[in-house]
Amino acid sequence: MDAQNPYPDSPIAPNTPPAGKPSNNKAGLYLKLLIALGVLSAILLITTLVFSSKAFIKGGQLEDAQNAGITSGKQAQKDLDEKAALELAGKDLRTYTAPDMAGSFQVDVPKSWSLVVTPEASSNTITGIAMPDFVDTKQGIYALQFALKEQDYEAAKKPFDKLASDPNPLKNKVKKEEITVSGIKGFRYTGQVSSKIANGTVVLVPIRDKTFIIQTDDNTKYLAVYNAIVQNLSLKP
Repeated sequence: MDAQNPYPDSPIAPNTPPAGKPSNNKAGLYLKLLIALGVLSAILLITTLVFSSKAFIKGGQLEDAQNAGITSGKQAQKDLDEKAALELAGKDLRTYTAPDMAGSFQVDVPKSWSLVVTPEASSNTITGIAMPDFVDTKQGIYALQFALKEQDYEAAKKPFDKLASDPNPLKNKVKKEEITVSGIKGFRYTGQVSSKIANGTVVLVPIRDKTFIIQTDDNTKYLAVYNAIVQNLSLKP
């Protein structure tokens, strides 16, 4: 018999864990702590992602608002420029009347613009160029050109129709629309009307066996005045 254990056969023995090993209670506590930390980390990560997404969306909305403001400002300035040009065209115009042999049509141009007209008596046709200040006939790009051409109407508009009907959207840079000028139906072409004119407008109308053409080669600078001139045209069919 062991002198230090008076009950050697007792089934009840002291519940003492082995030295150097944690108890089951401590292990469970550690596990719960790890799970809690994991859940907390997940919550923090989700919260961060949510706020980051909101900040990104707000940033995108701010950029869209800024872009909209810039576009609106540009349009407002364009409207003011066009209004000023129309007021100028309405107050400061002089009328050019073509000779009888060219049909006596009338074109209004601003008084401050120079006008060069070249008649062709042999064909009863005429060509005119108008520019602010002075006309440089070698410039090639003009504020206003007009002409009575000895050319069939369908033949005259054929190259413009071709530009406006190109099925390739990358090449089709001309818009075609019907227009009535001085009571005569014709067509208006806007856009890249030639290889040298990237943004111009051309109007063609039939005059008996001839074609009247009037155009501006720069919509950005002259479209408002051009529209006023076309509206005031006087043609004799």
